[in-house]
Amino acid sequence: MTVRGLTSGCFDLCHVGHILYLQRCKLLCDELIVGVDSDELVRKTKGPRRLIISENERLDLVRNLGFVAEAFLLNAPEDLETVAKELGIHKVFKHQKFQGMKNVYGTLNTGAKLVIIPDTERLNDLGFSKNGKTCDPFDWQRPQAHGFSHGVDGRLNEVLREVAAEAQAEILEIEVMPDHVHLLVEVDPQFGIYRLIKLLKGRSSRLLRQEFPWLKKRLPSLWINSYFVSTVGGAPLAVVKHYIESQKHV
Repeated sequence: MTVRGLTSGCFDLCHVGHILYLQRCKLLCDELIVGVDSDELVRKTKGPRRLIISENERLDLVRNLGFVAEAFLLNAPEDLETVAKELGIHKVFKHQKFQGMKNVYGTLNTGAKLVIIPDTERLNDLGFSKNGKTCDPFDWQRPQAHGFSHGVDGRLNEVLREVAAEAQAEILEIEVMPDHVHLLVEVDPQFGIYRLIKLLKGRSSRLLRQEFPWLKKRLPSLWINSYFVSTVGGAPLAVVKHYIESQKHV
């Protein structure tokens, strides 16, 4: 069953808090549908001078986020009821301030469950912080969708964990895919996730190409330069671990 989630907001001057919130919503559903408050609704709820970016621009911004399945203009909060019914929404996501509230639009007569997304404890360059460390899921790609076999995957796992341990970071979950690697890492923000990635990619490339010389012939370089990093935020680590582990079944 495809679990559909629904949330809404103004998204005027969209910032990292908005992105983290939507990312945490997406971690708890398969398809995320987002309502973007219309200009008229923003003026009613936030005041006539509150609006900065037009509804069409805000709608395009949210719609083009990779983890958003679809976005629509929301003219009135009660319209969430109609959307939830028509799209078969299973979960309606709201900020922490909705905790304990009843009669939340989207859940009244739709069968959808209200899910509260906790506020982040602190926003910095890495996002959510917990116990002095950050939990970041990230992945990077290999230049070709082949080449990791004959024990390379296992050795890669060992090298990555060794490097992380030396940096006093912890790899909570790892999955080596045909053309990229998924990692869930807990790292001290003072050390920096980007510094850790550089160490992981650098040593793994050097050691694997030394220990498996045939890699030099099949791959011009072990890793490409780009990678993607995202913070876990308020989502339960079990959810993120399950996502990474399940990638091998995709």
